[in-house]
Amino acid sequence: MKMSMLLSGFFWGAILILIGISIMIKTFFNIDLPVMRILFACLFIWIGIKILAGGKFPQHAAVRDEQSIIFGEGKIDVQEIKSSYSVIFGKGDIDLSRVVLDKDTTIEINTVFGSSSVKLGNYPVIISANSAFAEVKMPDSRVANFGSTEYSGKNSEGAHRLKIRASAVFGQMEFRQ
Repeated sequence: MKMSMLLSGFFWGAILILIGISIMIKTFFNIDLPVMRILFACLFIWIGIKILAGGKFPQHAAVRDEQSIIFGEGKIDVQEIKSSYSVIFGKGDIDLSRVVLDKDTTIEINTVFGSSSVKLGNYPVIISANSAFAEVKMPDSRVANFGSTEYSGKNSEGAHRLKIRASAVFGQMEFRQ
């Protein structure tokens, strides 16, 4: 099933027909068919199979902005730091190497059912990472698969630090210098 099919008139016509048939069966035979629950279950099964099979979602299904990648692949090139960045059901590269820190800054990076790679700049960094059924790889090659871990990079006197709160759930996150 293609994602464009979800937007077609045929798909929505079929849904309305199934709902109508469900109402008629309920009325005449007193049998309750949870059509919407079945459709949602089928949608989740389809998404799960696509992820496990390594299939890509169509580009028009992907959501990308300067802070998020959802259902797709992409790169977030950070010039001006925001409070959080997310990769959900996708693959993303987050490039923090060109960020100029004018004060100590804290950001949050989340990866859910996806894969993300975070490129760090030449500044002191502190990473607090939590993972649940996921892999978080620190710049010093330490890996957290379940639970939490911390990383403290170089500490330059007087330099501003970037503090990162990272969370990965059913995915993979890697930090690189």
